[in-house]
Amino acid sequence: MEILDILILGSGPAALCLASELAKQDLIIKGISTKSPNEKWENTYGIWASELEELGLESLLSHRWCETVSFFGDGENKKGDTPTKHNYDYGLINQEAFQNELLKKCKGIEWLNETAKDIKEKNKLSEVICFSGLKLKARLVIDASGHRSNFVKRPVQNEIAQQAAYGIVGKFTSPPVNKEQFVLMDFRPNHLNNEEKLSSPSFLYAMDLGNETFFVEETSLASYPALSQENLKKKDFTKDLIARVLR
Repeated sequence: MEILDILILGSGPAALCLASELAKQDLIIKGISTKSPNEKWENTYGIWASELEELGLESLLSHRWCETVSFFGDGENKKGDTPTKHNYDYGLINQEAFQNELLKKCKGIEWLNETAKDIKEKNKLSEVICFSGLKLKARLVIDASGHRSNFVKRPVQNEIAQQAAYGIVGKFTSPPVNKEQFVLMDFRPNHLNNEEKLSSPSFLYAMDLGNETFFVEETSLASYPALSQENLKKKDFTKDLIARVLR
């Protein structure tokens, strides 16, 4: 049986980023995933522009904002409505270009359409057993398959806080943020009643995409139980966005 140096579980952004760097080494690497690494990513990804500049990859940004702010006040007065300026450019990653760049760097790495069922360790080697019956041995197994992996063991099994978000891209009768502005976090709660202010907090994440189009998202960083999509969409997101647009 072939012994791999590294076996990567997963084929999403994290897996491809790891593989693209490891591919520079003289290593025998394979990946297994239920999805092809060529399958288009569904989520959007943002980053501080300087982080890509350090890698010489700033051309992968589809949008870049110089005016980046957050709101942490109560929204009740001038002081509570004052933005915190970050003084760093923020960018939206061109998903297709970024994915293609990583795939190009992963040339030579084979991804198998398999799903890991079990992992056993023996004599300093890990054996991954797939649902198809295929067995693969590697010196190192990297699980980059996501937060729902069966192989990620947490010390606490109950009351684990989770992040949740709901976002849309569209045009609005009133702009949710200023022209050419990026809002990392807007926690102002003055549009909520007293009971709603006691619930798990969420914030508005928004950006001007140009042509009167905006990306807006209501986000809960950590909550147990996690805020549901319906909660974010119908309760928090809708009321929050309308209130912020109208004020």
